[in-house]
Amino acid sequence: MDTKLFITFTVIAFGILIAPIISNLLKIPLAIGEILFGILLGIIKINTLIDPFLTKPFSYFGFLLLMFLAGLEIKIRELKDLSFEDSFFIILPVILNFLFSTLVVIFFKLPIFFILVFSLISVGIIVSVLRELNLLKTQYGKHLFFIGILGEAFSLVLLTAFSLFYKFKYPYLFIKELILLILVSIIAYLILKVFYLLVWWFPNKFFVIFTKEPGEFGVRLSLGALLILSSLFAFANIEPILGAFIAGLIFGNVIKQVDLIEEKFSGFSYGFFIPVFFINIGLNFSFPEIDIFYFLKIFFLFLLVKILSHLPLAIKYDLKTSIASALLMSAPLTLLVALAEFGKALGVISEDETYSLILLSILTGILCPSLFKLLFKPDKVLKES
Repeated sequence: MDTKLFITFTVIAFGILIAPIISNLLKIPLAIGEILFGILLGIIKINTLIDPFLTKPFSYFGFLLLMFLAGLEIKIRELKDLSFEDSFFIILPVILNFLFSTLVVIFFKLPIFFILVFSLISVGIIVSVLRELNLLKTQYGKHLFFIGILGEAFSLVLLTAFSLFYKFKYPYLFIKELILLILVSIIAYLILKVFYLLVWWFPNKFFVIFTKEPGEFGVRLSLGALLILSSLFAFANIEPILGAFIAGLIFGNVIKQVDLIEEKFSGFSYGFFIPVFFINIGLNFSFPEIDIFYFLKIFFLFLLVKILSHLPLAIKYDLKTSIASALLMSAPLTLLVALAEFGKALGVISEDETYSLILLSILTGILCPSLFKLLFKPDKVLKES
């Protein structure tokens, strides 16, 4: 057996096993633990013994699955039953988040790509912390959850538009590609609608293939849908990564019984492929290329945008609660890493900026949830629920 092959798989297997233990001991998010494990491998020079031709395909597929699952999380239909007041306190922070991000980028003369960075919101850590504190069923918890859902959807739709505009700078090409994207999305929607009708007509068979089928036909069917839809979007000149997100978004909002699909996908995705993606990020991380003063500027501007955009929550709760909410929204974790990698692949940010964003993800992922728990006073908001 090839020595490099053996070392590569042994290190990856060890990382997948040890990262959850390290993360629990340090009380940090699992994704951060996996990135830190990869960074540690780089520091002790084990990364030179790992074959990148083996890790890159697994890492890229993990990236696809991560974006697909991010799309599955966003249930647009859940936003329909909100009252006007609830909708106002959910939509306003997302709009302000984008506006303040734009103003900060213009004022400090940062690359346009940083509008996406500063306006980024991810629902993952929000759900995790709210569930841990038993807040998901409270009115306050639902507000933050829906801000997370809407913010994440808006962030990734914005990234899709940016990707198209960057590739096709001439207005007519941009419009042409936008129309093609809409057409492909309609085709994807119709494909999944047919699938949904089959589920509706034959519900018993659907549940059988996802729960009792030894050949895991349900998983194969979902995986096939992911790859076909991603390929469709790639055909429309949309990055396959964004195609995977849009596929997940459509999938999660067409198939009502999506929980079974999500459960099956989560097993092999978060159990192997996504950890490889994060470990690989750490392996390629380089401290010497980070300008610490530039990083600190980005870090404080990122927090400033989030705090300013969530100040309206002080009207409904109080100032301390609004700041605590902003801090919880300041840990996009996996999506910030994904965004950094995507920006580097597009060539719109430098290596130094990429590593700064990855470090930003690590630091906010560790600090912000802890600061939220420190500032948040449940007795002040639970009475609103």
